[in-house]
Amino acid sequence: MNKRQLQKKRTRSLILESAKQCFMENGFLNTPVSKISSHAKIAHGTLFAHFPTKEALILEVITIEMKKIGEEIQKFAQTSESIEEILVHYLDFLIEEEQFFSVLAKERLFYSNELKRKLIFHESIIRGYFHQILEEENAQNISHCEDITSSLNWLFGVINYYFGLKESFVASGSVISKFKDSILSTFKKIIL
Repeated sequence: MNKRQLQKKRTRSLILESAKQCFMENGFLNTPVSKISSHAKIAHGTLFAHFPTKEALILEVITIEMKKIGEEIQKFAQTSESIEEILVHYLDFLIEEEQFFSVLAKERLFYSNELKRKLIFHESIIRGYFHQILEEENAQNISHCEDITSSLNWLFGVINYYFGLKESFVASGSVISKFKDSILSTFKKIIL
């Protein structure tokens, strides 16, 4: 990689890091591109050279975060003993990235159809890991989940519910931390 390509890669990473930070502070929809370029200390045109639209930038930030979560779940699935252990790791990861996912849940209804479709695609990959693990546990008689899809709909629905209404449940701190034990015990009842 030559010097110019390396600089271009660094600039792109800087834009993505700045965008994520600005999105977490102000929301995806309320963050002007000028704020991101100012935060990254680059020219407005430089940002558009890397991302032709704000939506393209939002999609890239979301894709990176969703891939991170998918990789974490895949890693946990290889080393964990049970779906419950994987869920604990997943919730812990969400707690670490809660500000990001909370903004995502609150604004989701207002995204373009294209952005919603891509978000659903990334979420389905994550759900797929959980689905596969539950199928394996059912086959081994570890769990007895009759309707895996509905069980996962409940799980991901309740997490998004808490994220979307975070301020209603906690004045400060993590809403997932507050309800983690309840999520785990209810999900365990559903699948056993």
